[in-house]
Amino acid sequence: SDDSAKDTNKDSSDDSANDTNKDSTDSNTDTSSEKTESEDQPVKLMMGDVDLDGKVTTKDALIVQRYAIGLDKFIDLQLLLGDVSGDKKVTAADGMMILRWTIKLHTKSTTGELIEISKDLLSFVKQ
Repeated sequence: SDDSAKDTNKDSSDDSANDTNKDSTDSNTDTSSEKTESEDQPVKLMMGDVDLDGKVTTKDALIVQRYAIGLDKFIDLQLLLGDVSGDKKVTAADGMMILRWTIKLHTKSTTGELIEISKDLLSFVKQ
């Protein structure tokens, strides 16, 4: 009877191993469809994040200041993210607003707000 109990346990453990593999295969299929769905989702970027590192820091404020005095050039995406005042220009005032935001002295600006950009529009940014 011990042998039949072992065989029963062996059969059930084989079944659970097969179920685990089956579940693993099913979840892999689901994951790939999720990847396709997420690829269609827009990318969220933060206003003021002109260096595109995912956060707004004093470095972003410095980069905006350098742009404002003509030392750096911006691509269109940086122009969009750097205009935290909303006046359709990137100026030293935007740099100051970003700097003030980084030290928690919030002003009337869009610094830190998330915007959504289509992945198609970001394709030229990838290097």
